[in-house]
Amino acid sequence: MADEEDVSALMRGERDLYARDFRNADLTAMSLSDRDFGKCSLQKADLSRADLSRSNFNRSNLFMVRAEGAILREAVCENVIFQNCNFSRSDCSGTRFFRSHFVDARFDGAILLGADFSECVFGDGISSFDGAIIDRSTIFDRATGSRAQARQSIFAYYEFERGEFKRREDEPNTLNGVETAPVLAAVLDTRKAFIEATRVAKPAIGEIAGIGHNYPPEPLSSEETANLKSVLGEVEISLRNRDLDKSTKLSVTISEYARQIGLWAAAKAEVFVNEFAKGLGKEASTLKFWIGLWLVLSGQLTHLANLINDLFKF
Repeated sequence: MADEEDVSALMRGERDLYARDFRNADLTAMSLSDRDFGKCSLQKADLSRADLSRSNFNRSNLFMVRAEGAILREAVCENVIFQNCNFSRSDCSGTRFFRSHFVDARFDGAILLGADFSECVFGDGISSFDGAIIDRSTIFDRATGSRAQARQSIFAYYEFERGEFKRREDEPNTLNGVETAPVLAAVLDTRKAFIEATRVAKPAIGEIAGIGHNYPPEPLSSEETANLKSVLGEVEISLRNRDLDKSTKLSVTISEYARQIGLWAAAKAEVFVNEFAKGLGKEASTLKFWIGLWLVLSGQLTHLANLINDLFKF
């Protein structure tokens, strides 16, 4: 268990927490930016939704840490073993993972723009980066791993040779005479919108004001949400591989989801908000925000599908 004195120091706002003991500590949703957690023991700690921006975790023990939705922008996580930990949907923009080891770690849906994985080791236990957001600023120079790990979409800008990741130098930037950069940027924006829409839970206000069965349903079923996540993970790869057939099918699927979400918002959600706004007060604002996230996603999906269609001149 965590050392009580160490936890007290954290709660007092102390920034120098070097080599402290926070095992099993519940740090959920806490503001912990600009702290020095170097060589700390955080085994089985819960950092979900915590703000850890610019904090230092050099050589810390993060075994079995939970950090879903945590913010680690520009944090330093060098020489760390990420084993059996969960950083799904975390924001790791600009985070330094230099020379860290990843074993059965989960970074599904994480934002990894500008993250540096130089000389990292992706071990035998395959770590999951399903739906993680990367671009050319995400670095894996001289990282090593297995061929199975290399098949994941986060390594789209790298070749895998003799167990090592090497940056591709000949990536074309046009297709059919059209610049691919705007399309790939749209893929990135759409995946961000998807993460934001699915990160926020449906407001729990169904029992207020006698709403009952009139409360608007989820825009997508759990199966549809999982499928859309998979489609957004595949579309970038299909574009880079110039796979016309697959890109065509993905474009059609993306358009269908955009239409479904848009119709949901127009036919149910907007009517609901207008009808119950006076009675719900702040709850109505929460509901409008939730609906707005899905409307943004619908717009991004439509924009992406249109760009793909233009790219291949359907």
